[in-house]
This record gives sequence, structure tokens and C-alpha cells, in this order.
Amino acid sequence: VTFGVQPTVPATGFGYIRPGAPLLDGSVHEVAAFVEKPDQATAERYLLEGYLWNSGNFAFQAATLLGEFEAFEPTVAAAAKACVAGLELEAGIGRLDRDAFAQAKKISLDYAIMERTQKAAVAPAAFAWSDLGAWDAIWEASTRDGDGNARAGDVDLHGSSNVLVRSTGPYVGVIGVNDIVIVAEPDAVLVCHRKDSQAVKTLVDGLKAKGRSIASRKSASPNGTETLVSTDGFDVELRRAPAGEMLALPVSTVQLLEGVIEMDGDLYTAGAIIPLDAEVLARAIGAATLLVTKPR
Repeated sequence: VTFGVQPTVPATGFGYIRPGAPLLDGSVHEVAAFVEKPDQATAERYLLEGYLWNSGNFAFQAATLLGEFEAFEPTVAAAAKACVAGLELEAGIGRLDRDAFAQAKKISLDYAIMERTQKAAVAPAAFAWSDLGAWDAIWEASTRDGDGNARAGDVDLHGSSNVLVRSTGPYVGVIGVNDIVIVAEPDAVLVCHRKDSQAVKTLVDGLKAKGRSIASRKSASPNGTETLVSTDGFDVELRRAPAGEMLALPVSTVQLLEGVIEMDGDLYTAGAIIPLDAEVLARAIGAATLLVTKPR
């Protein structure tokens, strides 16, 4: 079962579902078709004809889903089973079989199963939803001031309305503009009209054609890992661990900046540089900070 959202506007940035024959009490329908993101005229027609937005949320029994994978994508099903069968526990940490997982084809659930199965049904969603797939959707979902402006970061606006401005890097000053999106990162800036924010893909396609890769060079995660540099060849991460925490370290070069860690029965202190040619588990004896340089 997939959950369909009643459209409120003829959005061109969402996929749609065409409901088919009614099931149960009539609130659930067979899925007649999944359709890709439409142009404006087609989206307006979908709105009139009762199509639903495809929220990408599903509910199913595990056995049913596995059976459909075995029918439509048997290699994915086999890889998933092998991945779980190869589960190993190390110091209370479960590790799925990496090599088995790598054999699974990269494919979405929509393409692998939902668009091919004869068992698909769509239920109306009773929750507010947006896939936040474009900057205008983020503007819609954001808290806005009296002039309709949404802002985040080091930003000032004057004489502007219905603007989305987000900065994780430089100060951004905005004067006398309306209905635009400005997104500033440390290494890239996007400026576009809100109605054109769906077209960002054309920029991405152009970058790919030129062989360029623009991605955030710094990110943080709740487990104490912060990415400092990310290139096509390697990632540099800063890892912080409280005393007693187990660290799963990949193939990499590890520099211990502070603290003491235990690895394979050996103790390492601040200043140690440790080349790793295999994944290992380490334990922080005290609070520890490590610099991890790993190949991509």
C-alpha cells in the first residue's frame, strides 16, 4: 500500500498516482498507474481528474515485499538475504555483510516493485506532506515574516517579499527583490526565481557534463563525526568519542589528536599516526579526537 496525498496545487515537482478500482470500503483503490513529474498543463489536468501526489511512503508485510522482490528483482532479494545471513556481531555492534550488500542493484522501491506489482493499492494520506523536493517547497514549509520572507543564517533583508534566503557560509544582504531563492554555501551560491526552482536539475546536469562535483565540504552527524573535506579521491573526517565508546574505523589513515585509544590490544596516545589496511574496532580509553583520512 502506498499513501497518496490530495493535491492542493498543480505541482510539477511531484510524481502522481492515478487511482483505479475501489477496494474495501472505497477509501482504498487499486493503483492504475504511477506517473512521473508532469508539465504545468498536465498537472492541472491531473488535479481535475482526481490524481494523487505520490508521497513515497509505503506499508507492507515483510514477507509480501520479499516475495515481490524474488519475483521481479531476484538478484536484489538474494543479495539482501546473503547480507543478513552474513551478519556478524563485534563488541555488540551488528555488521551486515558488506560484500553481499554490494551485489544488490541500485534501484528504488518504486521502479523495482511498485510500478510492476499487481498488488499495489493506494490509500489517502491523513497527514500533511511535502517531499521538499525543490526550494519553493522549502519556502512553503518555512516560517515566514510579515513580508513572506523565510530566512536562515547570517542574512538581512530590506524592501523584499516572498524570498527564501539561507546561508551556511557568507553574510547575505538582500535589497528590493521579490519571489526569489538565494542559497549560499561555503563553496557555491544559487540564485533563482522561486517558480524556476524546479529547474535546478539543469544546473546539476550541466555540472555533471563538465565533470564537476559540487557537494558540501563540511557536515556533521549525531555520532560525533564531522566531514572536513570531501573530494573525488578521499574524505577527511574528525571523530570525537567519549570515554568507553567503541569506534568502527574503516580502511584509512588515523591520526590521534588527543586522548588514548585501544586497538587490537595495543594502546595509542595523542600524536600517533595509524595506517589501517582493514576495518577495525577501537575503544576510547578517555575522551578521544581522531582525524580519519579514508579513500573513496
